[in-house]
Amino acid sequence: MREFLLPPNILTVFRLILLGPVIYYMSLDTLRGNIWCLFWISAGMASDMMDGHLARKYGMITDTGKILDPLIDKSTVAVVVLCLEAWRDLPLWLTVMIVGRDIAILLGSFFVMNRYQVICQSNWLGKLTVFVIGALIFIHVLGWDPLKTPLQVATAALLVASTVTYGLNVKLKRYGA
Repeated sequence: MREFLLPPNILTVFRLILLGPVIYYMSLDTLRGNIWCLFWISAGMASDMMDGHLARKYGMITDTGKILDPLIDKSTVAVVVLCLEAWRDLPLWLTVMIVGRDIAILLGSFFVMNRYQVICQSNWLGKLTVFVIGALIFIHVLGWDPLKTPLQVATAALLVASTVTYGLNVKLKRYGA
């Protein structure tokens, strides 16, 4: 319980609270709603960067944080992407890819953690993929049609590449290579 109350972990949980305003403002589909939606999404992204920075800088990296952070990150992205698919024309196939990949990574991580006592962390390709998904979210909230298709294709390619490298990294850790 003590680990849960550390500032980085509190910031991580704070991202769940931010989903309420994000969903509300996204549902409005007005200029004002879009601006507020992007504001709350940006606040969530800033809290994600801040919690990691605080944890590293002040030695507050915990097993609780290593589990909570990706769980809440992936849950937040899933909710936002599902809302974009419902209200903002994000293609269903891409929604399934994003949510499916995140579910696979979470389940795979829990399996590896329970079986081999190894906590898997993201690599640079995974971080790039999340960055591009963030850009895709912004573009769909703003409705910038010319950028939607290129970002959708880039997201799909990065989802496949990052999933493959994640699986390879887990396999290498498992066999100690």
